[in-house]
Amino acid sequence: MSRFKVVCLLSLSLLLISPDTTGIQPSPAKKDPSISIYDDESALPLFQHHSTVALFLGEKGFGADRAGVGLISHATLDPYVMAWSDDEGTYDARIIDLIGLLQVPEPRVYATMQNLYSRNEMPAEDPDPTTPEERTVELRRLRVPNLPLTTIQRDSKPKKEEWKVRKLDTFETKALVLLQTGHALVWKDQGTSFRAVGAIRMQASCVRCHEDKKNGDLLGAFTYFGFKTQRPADEDRTLERKLAELAQHEPYSKEFVDARNNNHLPNDTGERDEWPIPQEQIFYIDRELAHMGIVTSGMLKRQKDILARLPRDNDKDQEPAAK
Repeated sequence: MSRFKVVCLLSLSLLLISPDTTGIQPSPAKKDPSISIYDDESALPLFQHHSTVALFLGEKGFGADRAGVGLISHATLDPYVMAWSDDEGTYDARIIDLIGLLQVPEPRVYATMQNLYSRNEMPAEDPDPTTPEERTVELRRLRVPNLPLTTIQRDSKPKKEEWKVRKLDTFETKALVLLQTGHALVWKDQGTSFRAVGAIRMQASCVRCHEDKKNGDLLGAFTYFGFKTQRPADEDRTLERKLAELAQHEPYSKEFVDARNNNHLPNDTGERDEWPIPQEQIFYIDRELAHMGIVTSGMLKRQKDILARLPRDNDKDQEPAAK
């Protein structure tokens, strides 16, 4: 199923990726060579995860509410959400669901996106939608756990909310233990697909609603299922390397803008870049670069600034949801 670009005007964080387009190497997890741990903030999967966290925190509501329609729409229709490329291949998360830890006796997955994806009911603008047969094949490739989904309800205004939840599978359980020891993201390579579990941690801006927590405490996590496509060994990535070098200089130079324009890389509005780049356009250029496998110190700083301003100021006035 193809995915289409939409402009995220809320708080989609920059998808920040390594400047040499190969990514920071993870620490391998003991005993299982297919599992890796990412703690370096410059690592490809970890920064994509931080982007998802920023998008999540930019939605209204709490917990499972935030992981509802808004996040699903962005993750489905926007190609920048938990998707990137490097010298090895391209990565594209198709299912992103919240692992809830608070106000529940044991961790559970709010399997909203998994449920819709499995039923082939994800929001899409695809003129040639995935057939049920194709979706069945995709689910096998993603290795989505075949665990029972339970319906839970919460009375809320203006209507009663309903979620599909499930227990954690073996990988998610092991990953959560690692997150609880302080790690940031646990990754599992499955050949043509991948899985990941990334932490959502307490920060200063969360104290309005989590007064009993301290900075760095684990509040929840995201569980990801995605496809990995191998990149041809002879594919030319000269442009990516040139842009990675030019983008290191802040503010973005005219040479950088010319390189983008000369290679027909339109900005988020579909037009050529201006120079000097308007301040409001830098966000969109940053995330386009990140999608290509590029990160700079300036992009990293802007991502952290976005995260520090979230969640929304009016969240305290809303009714808490299940987490």
